Amino acid sequence: MIKYYEKTRTFIIETKSSSYIFGLNDRSVPLHIYYGARLAHPEEMTLKSTNDTERFTSSVKSFEYRQEYVTFGRGIYDEESIKLRYHDGISDTELTYKNHSIVQNELRLTLSDDIYSLDVTLVYRAFDELDMIERYAVITACGETVTIENAASANIFLPSGQNYEVMTFSGSHMREYTPYTNIIPRGKLVFETRRTVSAGPYHVPFFTVTNTSAPCTETYGELYYGMLKYSGNFRNVFEKNQSGTVKITTGINFHDTKIELKNGESFETPTAIFGYSDSGVCGMRRNIYDLEYEKLAMRANIENPFPIIYNSWYPYFFGIEEEKLLRLIDKVADLGAELFVIDDGWMQGRTNDRAGLGDWFPDKERFPNGLLPISKKAHDKGLLFGLWVEPEMINESSELYKEHPEWVLCYKTREKSYTRHQLVLNFAREDVYNFAQETVDRLIEENELDYLKWDMNRYITEKDTLRDFEIKFTQNVMRLYKHIREKYPRLLIENCAHGGARADFGLFEYCDRINRSDNADPVDVLKLHEGFAMMFPPRYAGGAGNIAPSPYNSTNGRVSPLSYRATLGMTGSMSVGFDILKADEKDIEKTREMIKYYKTIRPILHNSYFYPLSSYTQNKTAIWQYTERNGRNAVIFIFAHGLIAGEQIRNIKLRGLIGDMLYDINGKRLSGDTLMKYGFDLMDELKDDFPKYLAEPIGDFYSKIIEVREAKTE
Repeated sequence: MIKYYEKTRTFIIETKSSSYIFGLNDRSVPLHIYYGARLAHPEEMTLKSTNDTERFTSSVKSFEYRQEYVTFGRGIYDEESIKLRYHDGISDTELTYKNHSIVQNELRLTLSDDIYSLDVTLVYRAFDELDMIERYAVITACGETVTIENAASANIFLPSGQNYEVMTFSGSHMREYTPYTNIIPRGKLVFETRRTVSAGPYHVPFFTVTNTSAPCTETYGELYYGMLKYSGNFRNVFEKNQSGTVKITTGINFHDTKIELKNGESFETPTAIFGYSDSGVCGMRRNIYDLEYEKLAMRANIENPFPIIYNSWYPYFFGIEEEKLLRLIDKVADLGAELFVIDDGWMQGRTNDRAGLGDWFPDKERFPNGLLPISKKAHDKGLLFGLWVEPEMINESSELYKEHPEWVLCYKTREKSYTRHQLVLNFAREDVYNFAQETVDRLIEENELDYLKWDMNRYITEKDTLRDFEIKFTQNVMRLYKHIREKYPRLLIENCAHGGARADFGLFEYCDRINRSDNADPVDVLKLHEGFAMMFPPRYAGGAGNIAPSPYNSTNGRVSPLSYRATLGMTGSMSVGFDILKADEKDIEKTREMIKYYKTIRPILHNSYFYPLSSYTQNKTAIWQYTERNGRNAVIFIFAHGLIAGEQIRNIKLRGLIGDMLYDINGKRLSGDTLMKYGFDLMDELKDDFPKYLAEPIGDFYSKIIEVREAKTE
């Protein structure tokens, strides 16, 4: 709900649990007033003074602090949200109220700098039941040409007089989603990326902020959080100024970037989403999931459980050809999988990573009849069919490079740089974008694809000379994802970027699956998954093979049982990636049984909230509860590894159930109220799994599934 009070000139944005308030001062500059727990009488809130917290001694009246969109200009020394360079070289900006409109839950507040004929429209959208607010800005030149040197999506202020700490995810390839907590100091704490092709995994455009004197836990306490719907260079700044005022600024990273606007032209920033939870991390996670399930996800796909994948990468890498894949399809169908995916290696000359990228046609020797016969056989067997692509990349040995060397990002005066023996196409060029769009459309239609896996395996090291190159590159990547989603609404799309480098909110609404990580080692996954599931529903947690060969690749050299890997695979978007043409029949049968069982609980898992009742990083025992979003059923997963002296977790309390509903759990019938407030003794529930003489039964690679089902009345 959004309201405007004419008498006090205040704007009030209310969600279920929060109030966000700002007002116009005596110069019609919008200044922040309050953001936090919902107020019973928000209309009582007014600006404390024209400047709210501090003002330098000066005759100039533009030194307001706590601006809703902080301008670069006279007397403003904090991080700005907008910095412009006008035709006369001046960069001072003064934005004052011009007009506003409120339509349902959207506020459009237009500010202007009348001297330089410039409009900035701040857009706010409220999600009442989700305790979230969307914000972005639209900058329009209304006269002379103006150059944008910085334009954040939004800034927000936190309640004064408190100390805060920020949690962000950092990491690297195979080590994504590592949480780090930092105190917001006097000065600036900056998290940013400059890799252009992705937002992560080294930093992720997501954060939580808590009061250091009022601890926030999984289930208790106040929490502010935010995310940016952008998949390129971003910059998050957490700042406490000399007055103790704490401000968060989020948006595109304008490092080495400028945008020129001529008369009538506009630039729209990506959307920032801010949220507030008064029930700890759990409340935040539920809000984010509801946003993703109800607002962002493709309705035609999210309403159905995601299919079980068999992917060719882990077992065969580049060693694929028609006869092998046709034989494989029979085995895949018999296994119980539902989607057959040909990963990297199908293109002309692609028997290693030195060739094939750019020439998006099947290898004539290994696939003499193309890929359509494989697609048709998969469909005849009742399987969906999918294909791997990497549209932004090119090998120098390709025919495409010979035809269009000018499409490659490189410097004529420097030696080319290679990663994985590949170069990057200049996606900021319209002709490159058109080629990529035509190629992807052709592959989807020619091969009757049901699934497309889009990968990205290197960062940008050379740039175009365009001043806005990095923004245009990212916009065109997102534009192509959007095109595919809109043209092929039933197509399943996996966003893959050498693992989780594009696990961000910019591409989320165009995808049905996200490569969580290239790391399929099950013990590592216990850590990775908890971080991933803080931002995304577990059903999106993809990869080339949850049930991968063991030991997985060269990671750790750790050998793990098939049952452990398969059970862990159920906690995300299950995929199989071991050689079932040569596998032991016992392993085949075990996988078949586990897939069959997984299908019975998948409807719960793929429409659920994720509750980490015990974190593996803290206890060496992960206990994850997946509760159906309507609260009627749940599934509990237990994974243990690396325990010391048989350390155990005894009583656990469940979450997200309906208090007055009865549930069946391990042969007992208990109310949701009892299960959530008292819980149940985990060791008592697991006693039948172990010989009675074992006092400390849980050990390495132990896994267990417990179902919590709505009790049926007879």
